Amino acid sequence: MKKRLSTVIYITLVILLAVSGTLAQFKSATTSQGNTLEAGKLILYMHDTDEDISTEWHMENMAPGVSEYIGGNLQLYNNGNIPADNVEILFNTQCTEKDETVSDGVIRKYIKIKYMVYTSPGNSQIKLVDGNGNPTSALKAAIPDFEDNGNGYVDLEDLDGKTIKGLPAPPVGGKKYCVFGMNTYFDESATNECQGDKCDLTLTFTMKQK
Repeated sequence: MKKRLSTVIYITLVILLAVSGTLAQFKSATTSQGNTLEAGKLILYMHDTDEDISTEWHMENMAPGVSEYIGGNLQLYNNGNIPADNVEILFNTQCTEKDETVSDGVIRKYIKIKYMVYTSPGNSQIKLVDGNGNPTSALKAAIPDFEDNGNGYVDLEDLDGKTIKGLPAPPVGGKKYCVFGMNTYFDESATNECQGDKCDLTLTFTMKQK
């Protein structure tokens, strides 16, 4: 009984469509489902020989002109599934007095960047600061507005708020990587007003496409 009722209703619908004349047209439609449009991912992963990369450069009880310098290396991977074009590195510092109040940051000009290099997977190196603390042409090209403070070497004051741009990006797949290496040194010209001061350095690495 239910089947016959269903048939009658169907015929009635067909008749109504036929009577419509120019007011309607037959259409046939089908649906394509399960289509997904998903953007690829850029995933910048970093590590060094230790699990914690938050204290890569750590200097305590610094004295002017100490022979020891602090060096660190960070490995950059692209664990995503689309290639990146370049890497940028932003330098930011925050300085405090020995009583934890914000300082004028004078200590920054005495924290010397003795060496800075960026290495691609094929061991191609971009020297940004040479072994004597001098800025290279590559650094000046990567920071067009770079200006030193006239003390004869690259220091944290020169780099504060600056972004190194246009560095090669690591390849997709997470197997090969780029390396950022930097050595810091408390220069012998540091003045007495630096006593007890502290400078926190934050490096922000950004991997991007054009």
